[in-house]
Amino acid sequence: MHPLALRGYLMAVIAVVILSPDSVLIRLAGDAPLHISALRGIVGGALILLFICISSRTAPWGLLRPVLAWALPMSLLITTSNLGFVYGIVHTNASNVLVIIAFTPMVSALLSAWWLKEHLALRTWIAVIVCALGLAIIFLQPVSGGERLGLIAAAVCAITMAIQFVIARFLSTDSSIALVAVGNIFCGVLAALLIHFWSLGPYHLAPGPTLLMVLVVVPVSFALIFSSMRYISAPETGLIMLLESILGSLWMWAILAELPSQATLMGGMLVIVTLSWHGWLTVRAHRQLHHQ
Repeated sequence: MHPLALRGYLMAVIAVVILSPDSVLIRLAGDAPLHISALRGIVGGALILLFICISSRTAPWGLLRPVLAWALPMSLLITTSNLGFVYGIVHTNASNVLVIIAFTPMVSALLSAWWLKEHLALRTWIAVIVCALGLAIIFLQPVSGGERLGLIAAAVCAITMAIQFVIARFLSTDSSIALVAVGNIFCGVLAALLIHFWSLGPYHLAPGPTLLMVLVVVPVSFALIFSSMRYISAPETGLIMLLESILGSLWMWAILAELPSQATLMGGMLVIVTLSWHGWLTVRAHRQLHHQ
């Protein structure tokens, strides 16, 4: 293996390991989705913006100027996905949320076929259909009203993330990262304003999990994921990212003794195995094309 490719793989794996306790840290921080989103957005977004400015040696305005027209729509999409993720983790089984979000690349592929008129390989259509069956098993299981809203929030998160991926394809890498950082800051500020206008008052989040989440997990994992894409292909990075669903569920079991339901295990296994199969075939096809 080429040393640069090995570096990319190591970056992606380390990023997933760092990101994997994100769900359990949200739970440990406290039952306050808006307060958590405010901190994750403002602090995490600012650190990501600082990282890309330093790594690209470009001022924030220089990165954002070419993509300024996308600032508001991307910010709204990022805000929706962030709030959906945090709400889902707080209100339903974390394994459900992680499996649903793992389906994001397939949603992105469908949107690309619809909006961009891109041709989808047969393996992608098969993966979409099989994964949809797995998600149906998860959604159709008997849950309370609050948990149902958590599942819906996770689905909204996956859809809005997929739209972000499609838009980001038109943008340069550094500019898209800066745009995501600004979108996270926008989400944090909006969450803070909602806390103020709804008079929710201060909520004493657990300091340890909160600081670890906003200062390490969110910015460091994000920086490593995007840095890995300079050395390995996006399909290879996406395949490694599937580990988050498994590791995140293990963290929930180890720390909070939260076990996925039988329906989640069945549907989740169907989704993860199918996505792994699809990712492996995509990586193989990408390498064959690259070597031609």
